[in-house]
Amino acid sequence: MTLLALNEGAGKTESCKPIIEFAKKNNKTLLYICPNVKPVAKFCSDFNITYYNDVKPTMGDLDSEGKPIHKMMGSCLPSIDNYEGNSGYYNGAKIDIVIIDEIEQAIMMQTDSGRCIVNPEMNYGLLRQMCEQAEYVIGMDARISNLTLMAMEQWRLEQPFNIYTQSKVHTFLNLQTKERKKCRWVNSEFEAIERVRKAVQEGKTVAITSELTREGRKGKNLSAYCKYVEEATGIKGIAIDQKNKDDDEISEIINNPKILSDKLANGEISHMWTSPVLQSAWSYVSEEQPFDLVVGIYPSKVLNAPNIVQYICRFRQTMDYVMYIPKSGWEAPERIYEELYDTKDFPFQVRLETSNFNDVFRYDLKHNNIMKANIPEHFIEITKQRGLIHEFDNFRDGDQLKLNTWLSKNNQKAWKLIKSKEIAEKYFRLKGEQEQVYDI
Repeated sequence: MTLLALNEGAGKTESCKPIIEFAKKNNKTLLYICPNVKPVAKFCSDFNITYYNDVKPTMGDLDSEGKPIHKMMGSCLPSIDNYEGNSGYYNGAKIDIVIIDEIEQAIMMQTDSGRCIVNPEMNYGLLRQMCEQAEYVIGMDARISNLTLMAMEQWRLEQPFNIYTQSKVHTFLNLQTKERKKCRWVNSEFEAIERVRKAVQEGKTVAITSELTREGRKGKNLSAYCKYVEEATGIKGIAIDQKNKDDDEISEIINNPKILSDKLANGEISHMWTSPVLQSAWSYVSEEQPFDLVVGIYPSKVLNAPNIVQYICRFRQTMDYVMYIPKSGWEAPERIYEELYDTKDFPFQVRLETSNFNDVFRYDLKHNNIMKANIPEHFIEITKQRGLIHEFDNFRDGDQLKLNTWLSKNNQKAWKLIKSKEIAEKYFRLKGEQEQVYDI
């Protein structure tokens, strides 16, 4: 059992190459599993293994030795139910190597409030049974939590396993020039859109990542913003979300980065607006035509900071970013610490045994909720660690944020203080001192 905890861009999927080669050379059966479809399609294409959607009717069929007839295959997590036998349990397919990508999400999909970790018949018990019988299991994610550790300890029958991390990989570093990437923060959604318009007007290519879709929000959506920039600059752009991702032109761009690179190079398009439906399983690498600027617009607090980092990193070679995420008021780090580590809520001095799993599960959900309540601060923290330089010109941050937060909570106290005699005396004294300085 091996767990790979690697940052975005550190090569989690690429690290599977020797495993694939080993499996082919030694006639091993292999199944790659991911919660989402697009990473599966890309993995199967990259490594030339069977894509489950192409063979769904026979996906779970076995040969005379009890091995899958499709020796090496990739599947999304829900479709592994094709390996279900007549009894509703695993059909016993002998899969030698199981690779689980985005294992944290996969484990969360496996939990029925944690119960199916112990009871395979609850929810997707098939994944557990696959892991139990496999010779080798690999789990990959940018973040490995206690949930994954707990599940693997149970599923691998307490066999020892290795965890590999690569925390020194700086996602936001140009490996050729050693130059660190930069992020400029803005105060509003409108200002972010204006940065896009200005960059396009200057002849730059811009990729916009967002949690928004092409419709809704009374005109504040990807299509409306794309149209606004088109009309303001006279330069064409495209907006991509769940509803149009399968259209011929969009599908061609998504599935063939060379086509996108050519369209950027010849000026057919210069700004691309993307929702998470594209960002979750797609990356853009082009030495000839990288995007000049990536703009992140996340006004609704739908995604947490690790999600956003993953999405903006899809544009591998871009050096400059603009970010808009509403400030949430992390004016007291000790308060966040207390919320995260409330010892009355979660017992820390425990072994991660089966009886503790529900506690760990609830704690993980609580942790995610706190992350969503402090998205920009968390984003800044984790991207600084990975090499990103943050610039806050005219950004409401630090002392200004603390003052704004205090004023919003102590409005009456503030007005009373402003009207007090002491404040008036201090004001006139300081004003007098200032006038004397200018007189000199």
